[in-house]
Amino acid sequence: MSWVTSRARPDIVALEPYRHAAWEPGLARLHANELPWRTPGDDSQDGLNRYPEPQPRALIERLAALYRSPTETLLATRGSDEAIDLLTRAFCRAGEDAVVVCPPTFGMYAAAARIQGARVVGVPLLSERGFALDAHAVLRACGSDVKLVFLCSPNNPTGNLLDATAILELADALGGSALVVVDQAYIEFAAGAAAEALVPR
Repeated sequence: MSWVTSRARPDIVALEPYRHAAWEPGLARLHANELPWRTPGDDSQDGLNRYPEPQPRALIERLAALYRSPTETLLATRGSDEAIDLLTRAFCRAGEDAVVVCPPTFGMYAAAARIQGARVVGVPLLSERGFALDAHAVLRACGSDVKLVFLCSPNNPTGNLLDATAILELADALGGSALVVVDQAYIEFAAGAAAEALVPR
């Protein structure tokens, strides 16, 4: 069992994965309540009358090549909100676990935690240092109940990149006791490099 799996909710780890029916092109998928015919004016490649694949293989392979990451480390979600929600539900037990957020930052981290019933621990960014990450304060805030540390780089709404060395030191110092989530939804608008090199840590 990996350290990531060991930090996930035991009831989630024990779940039997849902298996959807085969997605063979050309077959009428009546079990999915799909219309077997294209509608007039539908010039899309796969047809708008079809549900998309849950994890589109071609997309994941392109992202893996772009970010130089193994395909098994990628999960396609419908936006950042879904990814944040899935992480919070998978790792946090209601009334028992906590997440760390660094305000001012994207509000969905705290919202997802509260919906899940997890405690939210705020460790403000250092405004006097250009909204820099206070890695030492984050580390001090990480009690045994903290399962996720959400970092946004470039940060929303301040736009600054968090120091990659500070993120790396924080991940190493936590030593797997909490999962450090680096949200880089806006990395294409920043001069810094993406954090895919941190994934193995």
